[in-house]
Amino acid sequence: MTDPQPSPFTSLLKSNAIPLDDEVSSVKQYIQECQKDTAVLDEALETLQLKRDALKAKMDQHWGLIHPLRRNPDILREIFVHCLPAEHDSVVSPRELPLLLTGVCHYWRDLALTTPRLWASIHIAIPATPRAVDLSGASLEPVSDFRRDALLEVITVWLSRSGSCPLSISIYDPRFGGGAIKESLPFFNAVVLHSSRWRKLTLNGEGAALAKFDELEASQVPLLEEVDLNIYSIGAQLMGLQPGGTISHHPSWTRFGLLTAPTIRKLKLSIKPNEIPLLWTNLFHISIGIISGAQIDSQDSLQILRLCPNLTTARFQIQHNTLVHDHPLPFISNRLKQLTLYFFRSEPGAFIFFNTLRTPALQSLTVHGYEPSTEIGLEPFLKFVRQVNSVQRLCISARFESKQLEAVLCECPDLTSLKTIGQSPFGMAHQQTSQPIGVMKSTLRALSPREPGQDYMCPKLTTLEVDQANFSLEALVEFVLAKERISMSGDGSKIKYLNIVYNSQFEDLVVQKLPEALKSGIHSRKIPDRNPYVCRQGLQMSRY
Repeated sequence: MTDPQPSPFTSLLKSNAIPLDDEVSSVKQYIQECQKDTAVLDEALETLQLKRDALKAKMDQHWGLIHPLRRNPDILREIFVHCLPAEHDSVVSPRELPLLLTGVCHYWRDLALTTPRLWASIHIAIPATPRAVDLSGASLEPVSDFRRDALLEVITVWLSRSGSCPLSISIYDPRFGGGAIKESLPFFNAVVLHSSRWRKLTLNGEGAALAKFDELEASQVPLLEEVDLNIYSIGAQLMGLQPGGTISHHPSWTRFGLLTAPTIRKLKLSIKPNEIPLLWTNLFHISIGIISGAQIDSQDSLQILRLCPNLTTARFQIQHNTLVHDHPLPFISNRLKQLTLYFFRSEPGAFIFFNTLRTPALQSLTVHGYEPSTEIGLEPFLKFVRQVNSVQRLCISARFESKQLEAVLCECPDLTSLKTIGQSPFGMAHQQTSQPIGVMKSTLRALSPREPGQDYMCPKLTTLEVDQANFSLEALVEFVLAKERISMSGDGSKIKYLNIVYNSQFEDLVVQKLPEALKSGIHSRKIPDRNPYVCRQGLQMSRY
C-alpha cells in the first residue's frame, strides 16, 4: 500500500463540469486503487483490534488479581448478606438464598459456608407424615422418612454454620394427632439447642405439638427480642377428643417462661395475654390476634395500652364486645405512632375505644370492620382522629360510606397515603348498604382542586390504594392529572404511587392517559393460584 496521493481530478471535484468518457475510465481506476488501499487498512485495523482485545482481556484478568472483592472477601460477604430476604426468614430451598449461593461456583460456595450471618435466619416447615392431619381434619401430603431425616440434618448443619450470631427462627407445624408431638420433637430439639442465641422466634401451629417450648425459662433466651406465637388450641375439639385425651397437653401460658425475658421488645400473640406474666413496660411493639375461642374486647386492649407506656406500634383484633355502663377514663398514649384495629363486632366496643384513647403522636392508622351505626354515628371516630396532630397514613375498610370517609379525610390535612379495602383480611365483606361505599368519584373530586387557589382535602396525598374501586377509570385519570397540575403551581403534591383494583376489565386506552410511572398500578381482580406444599408453608411476612 502506498501513501495516499492527491486526486488527479481535483479540478473536476471543484466544478460542475461533466467528465469526458476517457476521464470516466480514469476515475473508476482511481476508485479501485482506493478500494484496494481501504481493504488493506481494514485488515490491518482488524489485526490491531484483535491485539487490543487480547491486551484488554489480559488487563481485566490482572485487574481482577488486585480487585477489592478478591483482596477483601468481606465485601462480597456483605453483598451476600444484603441479598437475603428482608420480609421473612430464609427458606430451606436450593432455589433461594443462602443455599442458592452455594451452587454458583467453588469460591462462592466456600465464602457462603464460612459466612455465619447468612445462616442466622431459617424458616422450618415441618413435613407431614402419613398419620398427620391439618386443622380442618384433612390428611396432609406425607413426606418420606428419608426426606424428613435429610431435612433435619440440613437444619442441624444450617444452625451450626451460624456460629455465634443471634438467630431468627420461624417454625410451622399445623398437624395434630397422637404422634404429632413425637414426630416434631427432633426438629424442636435441634432448635432449642441454640435458644441462648435466639433473637426472634416465631411459632405457628397447634398448641399440643408446640408444647416443647413452654419448658424454656427466661434465663435460656438472653438475647430474645421478638416473639410471635400463633398457636391454636383447638386440636382436641376438632379431633373429637375430650380433655385428658391423647393430645390434651397444651402450653401452660402462666409458666411460658421465655415470655418473661426482659429483652423482649416486640410481641405477637394469638391468645389473650392477661394470664401471661409479661414485662409490659419493656414492649415497644405488640400485636394481639384472637384464635380458638380466646377473645379480647376494647377494654382489654385499652388496659394493654395502659400497661405499655413505651409502645410505638400496636395491633389488636377486637372480637368480643359487651356493653358496659362504667366507661374507662380517657388516657394518653404519648409514644404510639402506628395503630391497627380489627373489629369483628364494632358496637359498643369501638365507641369505648375511640372515646377513651388519645394518641397525639399517631402517624399511621388502620381500621377494619368498624361500621358507624345510626345509633352512635361517626362522631366517636372523628373525635379520635381529630385529636391526632398529624395522621400521615390511613388504611380503612369499605364499611364506611363515601360521605363518612370524606368526613374523616377532612380531619387529616397531613395525610400522604390513603388505602381502602373491600373486605377485612379475614374475608368478612362489609354489610350491604344503600349508600355509596368507600372512595367514589365524589371523593376523588374532593381530593383534587377544580381550579387554582381552591381549598381541597389532603393536599399532601401522594399514595392512593383502592380495592374494589367504585369510580370509573376516567374519573381516576382526571384526579391524577388534576394533582399533577396543582403540584406544578406548588399548591399540593402529585400522585406518586397508585394501586387500584377493579372488579371488572378496564379500557387500556384510558390507562395510557396516566403518567408513565403510574400505569402499572391499575389492575383487574384475579383469582389467586393455589400454592402446593412447599418449604415456604406458614412463612410469616413482615408485620410492622
